[in-house]
Amino acid sequence: MKKIAIIGVGNMGSALIRGLILSKKAMPDMINIFDIDPNKTQTVLNQYGIHSAPDLASLIEADTAALILAVKPQTLGQVLD
Repeated sequence: MKKIAIIGVGNMGSALIRGLILSKKAMPDMINIFDIDPNKTQTVLNQYGIHSAPDLASLIEADTAALILAVKPQTLGQVLD
């Protein structure tokens, strides 16, 4: 099963997750997330029952089909580094 990795679970990331699940384009077990804010991460995990990665390096798995960057433009450079 191909997975979707999402970096950032603020307003945009959360909206994407909600849309993917509600539209049945992705099941919760297909979504893996990472955010630097543990409170945001925990809120999204509790709400949708998805998976989280402990760090960016372990976010991408061999069966990841898409990586979504849902971060603010000013932090994009840090994420890409």
